[in-house]
Amino acid sequence: MTLQRIDVAGIAPQPWRNGAGSTREIAVSPPGMGSGDFDWRLSIARIHDDAPFSRYDGVDRCIALLAGAGMTLRLAGGRAHRLGTGSEPFRFDGEAEVAAHLDDGPCDDFNVMVRRGRWRAQVTMLTGEARFQPAGAGLLLAITGDWQCRPADGTLSPMQAWLWREGLPATVVSPLASSTPRALFVRLQATPR
Repeated sequence: MTLQRIDVAGIAPQPWRNGAGSTREIAVSPPGMGSGDFDWRLSIARIHDDAPFSRYDGVDRCIALLAGAGMTLRLAGGRAHRLGTGSEPFRFDGEAEVAAHLDDGPCDDFNVMVRRGRWRAQVTMLTGEARFQPAGAGLLLAITGDWQCRPADGTLSPMQAWLWREGLPATVVSPLASSTPRALFVRLQATPR
């Protein structure tokens, strides 16, 4: 088991080529892999303007809103999905044509990408205590309020995370005193071959 504490504010944002936003890469596996070679990738994006998402062939994606008024994701064929503060994480294929239309100003979102056939991800939005089974890797991200997690030591404040690159143990996650606690928990598991 390897455990790393991450302060998202300390990660330099990388601007998008289209100028509509930026990304803070939290973790990628294997470390140092580019956008075409990763097994899994965790990141936070700030979207400033309406824009299409990049295409990732052979990748399963999941997105959750962290901050902002929300957005509507427009998919090919006229489908639309609204992503708001209370929304469950939204899953879609990396090959899909998806464009984000902001409701009212910039939004921050959390992104999980896994190589289809190699890894799968379970992404859960939390507002209270939860228990999770072991997995190959995982992440707890505090969004609002302070959070603790057994077996990790210490407390996470908003926009801090614990990352298990290898060997996520059985975990109990719980918020400390807060009127509106929110966190995201990601379980990453290699797919049997």
